[in-house]
Amino acid sequence: MRGRGKSKNRNRGNSDDGFEQWGGYMAAKKAKLTEQFHSEKKETLSNIFAGVNVIVNGLTNPPASEIKCIMAAHGGQYHIYQSPSTTHIIASNLPNIKIKHLGAIPIVKPAWITESIALNKLLDYKRYLLYTNQSKTQPALNFPAIKQDLHEDKVNNVIEENNDKCKTISNNLYARETDTNKTKENGNGSSVQSENAAGTSFNSDFRG
Repeated sequence: MRGRGKSKNRNRGNSDDGFEQWGGYMAAKKAKLTEQFHSEKKETLSNIFAGVNVIVNGLTNPPASEIKCIMAAHGGQYHIYQSPSTTHIIASNLPNIKIKHLGAIPIVKPAWITESIALNKLLDYKRYLLYTNQSKTQPALNFPAIKQDLHEDKVNNVIEENNDKCKTISNNLYARETDTNKTKENGNGSSVQSENAAGTSFNSDFRG
């Protein structure tokens, strides 16, 4: 009886219901995605969002793909999954159930990003909170206040200009990768041609 009890305790101590493995998997995945983001972030236009780590929740304007590009181009970080280092959640509309699960991280409208770029400085996110009651639980940050109102057409122009710049960066990165691949292929092709030439010479000598 005692032996059975010990074996049960041992099984309980060594049991893994999958949560530990899942946690390790997610941590590794988040680290890999962050590393991938940094590897893509080779050219920056400014450091407006330095120290800002955002995650997009739901549909936004601009969409998540453009916000990712904006953060990469302007010194910030884009998270696919929420992590302890996430500083802001970008959203246009969220149900109350989701808000409770998101914790105390500020939920900010995407206009905070586009208008910060338009004025070329990081604006106070509290002016763009999706739900104003969140401001009671957030720490006070000394960001510069908006000195002028931005018209919708100006913001749209900023988005379009930023998209063009992001496309240029992406095209430059793609061109570099293509040139690198061509160089490798040409190198391999040269070695193959050399081997073929050597083989032809050997065959002619052998026949002669």
